[in-house]
Amino acid sequence: ASFVKLTGEDIQLQTADGQIHQFPLARLSAEDQAAAKGMAASAPPVADAGTPAVGTGITGFPYPTEGYGSAARQIDTLVAKGIVTKGNKQRAEDGLPPLTGFNPAANDEQFVRRVYLDVIGRIPSYEETTTFLKDPDPMKRSKLINMLLDSEGYASHMFNYFAEMLRVRHNLDQANLRGDDYVNWLRRQVSGNRPWDQMVYAMLTAEGKMWSEDPNPNDGWDDKGAAGYLLRDAGMQLDNLANTLTVFLGTDVACAQCHDHPFAEWTQMQFYEMAAFFGATTTRSRGDRNMGLMEGVEELVQASGQDITRLRNGIRNYVGANSYVVKDLDANMMKLPHDYKYPDGKPGDPVKPKLITWSAKDKMNPAYKISKGKEEKLRQSFATWLTHPENPRFAMTIANRLWKRAFGAGIAEPVTNIDDPDASSNLELLKYIAEVMKKVKFDMKEFQRIILNTRAYQSEATTEVIAMGSQYFFQGPQLRRMTAEQAWDSYMTLVLGKPEVYKAPLSDLYGKSIDLNLENEKLTAQDVLIKYSAFTKIAQKQNALMGGGLDAAGDESMMMMGGAGDAMAQEASADSSAGGAGKFLSYGGWRLLV
Repeated sequence: ASFVKLTGEDIQLQTADGQIHQFPLARLSAEDQAAAKGMAASAPPVADAGTPAVGTGITGFPYPTEGYGSAARQIDTLVAKGIVTKGNKQRAEDGLPPLTGFNPAANDEQFVRRVYLDVIGRIPSYEETTTFLKDPDPMKRSKLINMLLDSEGYASHMFNYFAEMLRVRHNLDQANLRGDDYVNWLRRQVSGNRPWDQMVYAMLTAEGKMWSEDPNPNDGWDDKGAAGYLLRDAGMQLDNLANTLTVFLGTDVACAQCHDHPFAEWTQMQFYEMAAFFGATTTRSRGDRNMGLMEGVEELVQASGQDITRLRNGIRNYVGANSYVVKDLDANMMKLPHDYKYPDGKPGDPVKPKLITWSAKDKMNPAYKISKGKEEKLRQSFATWLTHPENPRFAMTIANRLWKRAFGAGIAEPVTNIDDPDASSNLELLKYIAEVMKKVKFDMKEFQRIILNTRAYQSEATTEVIAMGSQYFFQGPQLRRMTAEQAWDSYMTLVLGKPEVYKAPLSDLYGKSIDLNLENEKLTAQDVLIKYSAFTKIAQKQNALMGGGLDAAGDESMMMMGGAGDAMAQEASADSSAGGAGKFLSYGGWRLLV
């Protein structure tokens, strides 16, 4: 780790992955403390940043008259306050001139490109750009934001964002298990704008196989596929928990799986106490049933004169995929690891579930008033606590992540570790956006609508280099590269005009064909072979969906005009949605849009 600076009685170090860690200087050895003080003393003196007037640009800015306009104004007020106080002190330390407020307002050409990329993940077409630029309405930016948030492009781009965050994969490592139903589930949630807290609760409490039908079909949401979150890490319970805490609570506790965290307060015992909420949950069914079925299958195949060596792996994976199932037991199996070395427990000791706290006052927080209940209900208790509006980190974490999505940096960095909000660049702003997230009831669209309507977001991008370890204060969004998905979809915009109209149909053929009830004692080897035969035909059906090359997308004039082929695109979209029998747009055997 490299030295950053001393802050009161604390020291800040930066590790190789770029994360800044702050902890009491007294934790270091006397020799290291002396070295840190020496480095701090040799740093250049801090110039007086002064306190310039808040020339924020808020006055006269066309905030929407709807309720979200007042929230956007309050955000700008807090951003401006942070810029001219804490921000200018930081800039003085970095040898940069002070700021008096936001960057100049972005012009319409800059804004239309930015908002299309940020909201629907592609550049605007020629037609879309000129339509916006010619619009005389002074509120046209707010109108465009609303239109884009309600578009198919938003759902597609937001799916990409969540898929990366949740590490969604089509093909999992386990046997023949594929994530199709999990992918489809996530697409449905994003398309329907399901509140974030409900999405997370569904993932943490799902039961059954990847393709199991929703046990609560009358709640307004189809949760078939939600079990994919836990099955994504089947057999890796501790890794899944570490990822859960990082993604949803901004708590980086991975180190505490093996030992007390070196840069944070978390202990290995605390990690296992949290893991105990999943100690009665299994993601694999019994394996002896699989072995018995495979013996019978091999006998039938050989009796028919076929070569079992060519079929064995495929059938074994087919049967094995059905052994991945989320199920709760009536006993908690969580125990301390064999190499546990701390005095508060012994290797192999059973562990009781206990929730982590970030401060002593958290114990009075309503989120902690949960009933642990029976062993088979522990996951529900954990999910209730984690997604509770008053959880000290849940709303703050997703708000901070979406803020970074708009500005290029989080108020608290890294977004995967906000254990100490006081170390953020603007604590008041961070707390406020967490409250906004709770006020909109975790509505992702509504939260982003507020952010996109701020003067801060609609400022010119900051192009100056931000020094390593320095905080950013949001005088405008940071200049940043397109993501791979943005670059690809922008290229396809030049080719297709509106690429979001080409959509792969959501298919449940995989789940229907692969499903076997291994708990059914009447299931025979003959049944397995019949089902396997049907399963192998699914690949042929999916291959048949491939088609519609670039020659069907339009000619060069369409690329130049950015949308002249809309009618053709709509026709292709209609084909793709008719009974799931449409075509995937492809080129050289590769799917272009999914």
